[in-house]
Amino acid sequence: MRLFYSFLFLFQILLTNVAFASYRTPKTTYMEVVLLCPEWQGNATDFHLAKVFEKIQKQDFNTALDILNEMADRRNATAVALQTFCYIQLDKAIPSSLYEDLKFYAEQKHPAALRLIVELLTRKNCAIDINIESAYRYAELSAEAGDSVPLLMVGYCCLNNPNLSINGVTKKCYTQARAVGSKEACLLEALVLMLGFEEENNNKKSIELLESITDSNYEAQYYLYFLYYNEVSKERAFEHALLYAQAGNIELQCILGTLYIEGVGTAVNLAEGVKWLAKASDSGHPRAMFYMGSLSVVHAKELISAGRYTEAIKVYREAIFSYEISYHSGYHEAAFALWGMYSFIAETKDANKAIYWLLMYERHNPAKVAEEISMLRESFRTTGDTFALEILELYETNKQQAKQE
Repeated sequence: MRLFYSFLFLFQILLTNVAFASYRTPKTTYMEVVLLCPEWQGNATDFHLAKVFEKIQKQDFNTALDILNEMADRRNATAVALQTFCYIQLDKAIPSSLYEDLKFYAEQKHPAALRLIVELLTRKNCAIDINIESAYRYAELSAEAGDSVPLLMVGYCCLNNPNLSINGVTKKCYTQARAVGSKEACLLEALVLMLGFEEENNNKKSIELLESITDSNYEAQYYLYFLYYNEVSKERAFEHALLYAQAGNIELQCILGTLYIEGVGTAVNLAEGVKWLAKASDSGHPRAMFYMGSLSVVHAKELISAGRYTEAIKVYREAIFSYEISYHSGYHEAAFALWGMYSFIAETKDANKAIYWLLMYERHNPAKVAEEISMLRESFRTTGDTFALEILELYETNKQQAKQE
């Protein structure tokens, strides 16, 4: 059982080493366009603009553009910003005349024009190519006026397209955005330093940045745990996880449960570990649900060893239920666990369900399934496990039938 808990903990640690793939470029909302147009107050009674906002609120961007085009003879910064916003929402090629007007107002440091031109230059849409150098120049102008979002847009673009990053611009963006009060920039600069993006990693500085926002940022709490664990001490990581798990951070509740179970940074305390995993699981944490299922499997095996078969069957069913909820909550590794439950555990063997869950897992990780099956087939032949071999044969048959259909 100790080895099983070690597996749980090591698996959890591997999952903390995340990258930036999930980060997305911020998108400007129509209300932000309004707020970034200082002259809008003077136009508040303009009938045409009022109709434009009404159509935009209803996401009728084509009609909004039609109204704005009728105003071409008296196009001002607000109208240009609104037209650009509609083209972005529709992802339609922006007319060159409109783009020139947008650049004109951006050079005049108009807040909405700056925000929107950076959005265009950092997202390949509206027939405008990504241009980090120009985007960064406009973002700096925007920051001078106190708007840090364009800098975040440039930084996001570089993170998701590392080949476009030039002269350490990603870190510069986050440093400058942080200087004008962006807490999100604080988090992202810490991650840039932690992962060594554009330059050598600097975990000490990452810790300083994350500590400055940790009380109000769940992600900062999570990454700070990771840094404490690897750079400071297991005891400090445990103290941090306990503090913020108690404050309601579900991710750290899950982590805290594994720390108690493994006895990392604290004494082994199975009851506390189960308590925190259950708490995270009850809050909908998919990996915590998976761990609860795995603990139930361990407990069921102990009951079998003690001759308490009826109780063991009940606990196995609880494990299956936890795995199923975990899978349907987005943790796809649970499908592989369910395949194992229906393939190898005598009390729960079911060939049809085993094949079903193997096919479910293959949807998300086909390469791993192909590798596992190749190795398992040889292993089953050696051990003479005819049931498992039968499952693999049925699985192959199902795959062939699916291809033919």
